[in-house]
Amino acid sequence: MIRAFLALPIPDPARAMLAALLLRLPLRPVATENLHLTLVFLDRQPEDRLSEFHEALEGLRPPRLTLAFDRIDVFGVDPIRQVHLRTRPNPALDQLHKRLQRIARSIGIDVPARRFVPHVTLGRPDTPPDPRLGGLIAALAPDPTPFEVTEMVLYRSTLRPQGPLYDALARYPLA
Repeated sequence: MIRAFLALPIPDPARAMLAALLLRLPLRPVATENLHLTLVFLDRQPEDRLSEFHEALEGLRPPRLTLAFDRIDVFGVDPIRQVHLRTRPNPALDQLHKRLQRIARSIGIDVPARRFVPHVTLGRPDTPPDPRLGGLIAALAPDPTPFEVTEMVLYRSTLRPQGPLYDALARYPLA
């Protein structure tokens, strides 16, 4: 069984902006090389099912996406579980997500039906969280400069005490 997800890697210029932002937030940060926007979380799957998913994606040629960050946000309120950057609304991204969910479900991958909130996870607060965190989230704003995403990546996720390790299993260019 392989724990996997399909994501959009963040290109270097946007990744550099995120790294600078991470330095200003009191979080257990996501490693810069792990920054991504998850399109569909596949959870633990047998290798043959992931191979089927891979084959279904090889023929896809969705268009390149232009994304921009909108604001810093959180999941969880009391306590905050995770801090992330949301992207601006993007109908092409939403359509791609729905299409990928349909593909995954058609080959037997049980993708949970939840609202898609396109975001890049920045980190998780310590327990208890730094009291400055809420004020910093409200005060900091990401660079809104749009950036182009040119590929999707199927990642293997290995959970470790020091943080997850992501290995690229396959890459799919966006046309």
